Amino acid sequence: MPANRRTFSFFFLVFFIFYYLGTVLFIHTHTIDGKAVTHSHPYQSDAQGNPLHTHSTAEFTLIRILSQFLTLSFFAFWGLKKIFVYLKNKLYSNTDANTLSIYPHLIYSLRAPPLFFS
Repeated sequence: MPANRRTFSFFFLVFFIFYYLGTVLFIHTHTIDGKAVTHSHPYQSDAQGNPLHTHSTAEFTLIRILSQFLTLSFFAFWGLKKIFVYLKNKLYSNTDANTLSIYPHLIYSLRAPPLFFS
């Protein structure tokens, strides 16, 4: 593996671990106008565990938009992958030997036949 690819892989692994820990370990709730807003990020808390900070309306809007974007993008990519696999299976279900020699990426079983010794 080239050094640049290894460096990027390590960076994204560390980034994902920090992101995941930030969303799992630092969940807290703010009560604004009788409505509870729950999100996560590192924060300082008082003795009862309540956060010692506040957010502006713009910050709450940004948190909501980012949460919706991440959720919708996950389901969009998941759905597109399912549609792509379905269409690929429908389009290439009736392939013959000549087609498989032209398109080697369509060969799914890449193992040799069994060998028996007597």
